[in-house]
Amino acid sequence: MKEKYWHRLFETTVFLKAINGVWETISGFALILISKVALENTFIALTRKELIEDPQDKLIAFLNTQLGHLTSGGKDFAAIYILAHGILNIFLAYHLFKDRLWAYLVSIAFTALLTPYLVYRVSHTHSSILSIAIIFDILFMILTWHEYNYHKKQGLQL
Repeated sequence: MKEKYWHRLFETTVFLKAINGVWETISGFALILISKVALENTFIALTRKELIEDPQDKLIAFLNTQLGHLTSGGKDFAAIYILAHGILNIFLAYHLFKDRLWAYLVSIAFTALLTPYLVYRVSHTHSSILSIAIIFDILFMILTWHEYNYHKKQGLQL
């Protein structure tokens, strides 16, 4: 019975990783296709109502400042990074759902390699969202390791 709950929790985190991968893939493509000026105009249009209600909104002011400092090369790097991360998440989620033993280890390694970068970013930005992402990734690695060991004991092959 306990194993069933571990497995459901694992499947839920993989599903969330897949959904996030789809979101990142769409966002990456959008960043590639949208010019910096169009990105700034879209941001202004989306945040106009919030700024009317709260002209001192620190998050919007921060994001607007960051957007103003974004270079074309920086935008392209962010777009390619987000796109690649999204595609890799979708690819790994697919193979995890197919119970490919190698995908468990690759997913853990991939997540473990990116987590220190997220910690570094949190130390500079103090972002609550990134902090939640770190906690989610650690939970994901624990669940993936547990699922990997369970399947390995059951005789699943690489």
